[in-house]
Amino acid sequence: MVDASFSEYDGQLIDVVLAGVMKEQRESSGDFYPGAPGAVTIRFNLDDTGRVSEPQVMGHTLTEPLGQFFLNALQHGAPYGPWPDAVRSGYGAATRPVKMTFRYD
Repeated sequence: MVDASFSEYDGQLIDVVLAGVMKEQRESSGDFYPGAPGAVTIRFNLDDTGRVSEPQVMGHTLTEPLGQFFLNALQHGAPYGPWPDAVRSGYGAATRPVKMTFRYD
């Protein structure tokens, strides 16, 4: 069962990652146009200090470059905030797997 503190942390993490995606989009050379709705799913490990490791695109219904765009946005935003103390002490590991899906509608 996920601790309530992790739920709060995850909500904040999603907000920060999405802000990073929007920043990357604004700073891109105008190549960000999916053309159709779709999604990109990325898997990565997140450690208790907020560092991302082993990120990879697990699947997408967009283009390879857009999959890479979301992967880059995730990596450029790292490190993210450290886990709260209650989460760190209660989780039992210093790293956790995360799967995040970015949807474009």
